[in-house]
Amino acid sequence: MGNASLRKAILNEQWEDVRVMIKKESVMERIRNKNYIIPDRTVAEDQLVTALHLACSRDPPEDVLLTLLHLNLQSALTPSSPGGELPIHCAVRRAGQRKKRKFFSVEAVRILLDYSDASQQMSQQSSSEKGAFTPLHLACAVRAPCEVIRLLHEADLDSSRICLDAEHRTAWEIAKIKNHWIRYPTWRKNVKAILRGSDPVVYSEELNDEPNPAAP
Repeated sequence: MGNASLRKAILNEQWEDVRVMIKKESVMERIRNKNYIIPDRTVAEDQLVTALHLACSRDPPEDVLLTLLHLNLQSALTPSSPGGELPIHCAVRRAGQRKKRKFFSVEAVRILLDYSDASQQMSQQSSSEKGAFTPLHLACAVRAPCEVIRLLHEADLDSSRICLDAEHRTAWEIAKIKNHWIRYPTWRKNVKAILRGSDPVVYSEELNDEPNPAAP
C-alpha cells in the first residue's frame, strides 16, 4: 500500500483501513520522514501536504491523529507547499464547515496545540488568493466554533491580541468583516467576549446562525 492508497483512505475517511496501513513498517517509515509529503488537490491546487494535513482536513478518530503525531511530531510544524498551511489550519477550516463539522474537529485543534509548539503554530501564516491567515485569523474568517477560537486565543494570548494578518487586520476585525452582525449576532458576541477576555454567551446559541458562504 503506497502513498496514493493512504491518501485515498484518509480523504474517504476509511479509518479502519488507515489504522491497518499505518501499522505497516513501510508506511510508518515514510510518515516518519520529515520530507514525506502527499499531493492533495482537494485543499488547493498544487499543494503538497503531510499525512497529518490530510487527516486534519477530515474528522479523524483521536487514535489515528495521535498515531500520526507520534510517528512524525514535526509534521505538526511542517507548512504545506506552497500554501504555508500547518495541519492546524486544516483542522480550523474543517471546524468551520458547519454542514460537515463533527465534534472531533474541535478536539483536533486541542490535540495539535497540546502536542506541538503552540506559539509556533499560532504565528504561522498561510497564503492564498484570499490573503494570509494565522490559525486564529482563519478561525474568525470561517466562523469556526467559539470553542476553537477560545483554544487558539488562550494558546498564545499576547500574539492573539496584537497579531495582524497580511492586510494589517486583527482577528476581531476579520470576524466583523466576514460575519455580519445581523446574520451572526450570537457568534460575534461570543467572539468579541473571548478576544477581550470577557465571559462569552452560551456557545450552543451560536448554532442558530447560518453557515458563512464567503469563508476562505
